[in-house]
Amino acid sequence: MVKKHQSNIWLLIVGLIMAFLGVYVLFNPVTALMALALYLGIAFIAMGIGYIAFYRYAKSHLLLAIAIVDIIIGLLFVLNLSVTATTLPIIFAMWVLFVGILQIVTAFEYRDMGDSTWGWTLTAGLIGIIFGFMILFYPVVGVLTITAFMGAALVLYGAYDISLYLRAK
Repeated sequence: MVKKHQSNIWLLIVGLIMAFLGVYVLFNPVTALMALALYLGIAFIAMGIGYIAFYRYAKSHLLLAIAIVDIIIGLLFVLNLSVTATTLPIIFAMWVLFVGILQIVTAFEYRDMGDSTWGWTLTAGLIGIIFGFMILFYPVVGVLTITAFMGAALVLYGAYDISLYLRAK
């Protein structure tokens, strides 16, 4: 249960901001994709710096190599936002295809184990593969999907915070 406290107003403020931001993302997919590209670039740079910091303790050259690659990818993302935003749907499509293939393989493993859910897993994998190819052939579908997920997540997060505020009142 959320404690009743004056600082709970922040739940309302954050909730309203997130909900507004989610609606903005839904209606401005290109801007949202550019922001996501910037965020990913910064995240890769931060991960690289984190690996370098950890390298000081672990002394693993693999960690150092990963750190350097992460920083280079992050810089490429940040310095080429339009290219990054353009390629995100392709990266997303490849990920969806990969997950779909893994689901199909898993479905057959489930079937061999006698698990009755193997058909659902197989169906999910096939749908994923179809969706992945659809994004590859029609990248706009990928842009709309990525931004729709982002927008919906932000709206839901905002609504959740607002509900916490109202419940604590």
